[in-house]
Amino acid sequence: IASKDLEGLERALDQIKRLSGEDAAWHYGMAHLVRLRRGFVDSDDRFDDAMNHLSMAESLTPGWTKPLVMKAGLQLWRGQVDNAIASLARAVELGERSPGLVRTNVSLLYERGNLQDADRILRLFHEQGGSGGGSLSRIDSAGPNETNEIERALVQARQSARDSADYLDHLWLAQLTNLLSIRGDSEITPSHTAERLLNESEQAFRYAIELSGD
Repeated sequence: IASKDLEGLERALDQIKRLSGEDAAWHYGMAHLVRLRRGFVDSDDRFDDAMNHLSMAESLTPGWTKPLVMKAGLQLWRGQVDNAIASLARAVELGERSPGLVRTNVSLLYERGNLQDADRILRLFHEQGGSGGGSLSRIDSAGPNETNEIERALVQARQSARDSADYLDHLWLAQLTNLLSIRGDSEITPSHTAERLLNESEQAFRYAIELSGD
């Protein structure tokens, strides 16, 4: 669903609600809708609304990782890095195998100096059959002063999506670029305009949909 097609998303969510009620998919879609509406960037209430929908989606389908992925993106954007780390770690524990998400999680843990949890996430990822090439074993421990945390996450997401056939790598890239386009923080993305980030987000989202077959 293109990010600008809010009316189409609303119609789809109405249909889901009529057919299945307020199920996990409906709550996940509502969180996406709230995130895309104008004014989200400045509204604590809308942020809380999106997070509540995601929590409901989690509780209704405990093994589903997509709500956790969106939660992590919103938390990272809001500067809630520790919460984002926890959401990403939980997704990996539930079986998430996207190298991009794992790489982001491990990088943030390293920046926090939490080497034990970083090692635990890497081992869990490999035990679940995940494969991210050598890049996952070469993640450095650059401190938070060397690069902004969310910019670092964006770099990692782009690296993962570049040669990936995993739709979640492209979904994660779409999530981060969309959030940065809304935020419009020139200190975080000085070389990227909001329009370019939004275009990148929409392209990544469309490709994720193609790969997932949804």
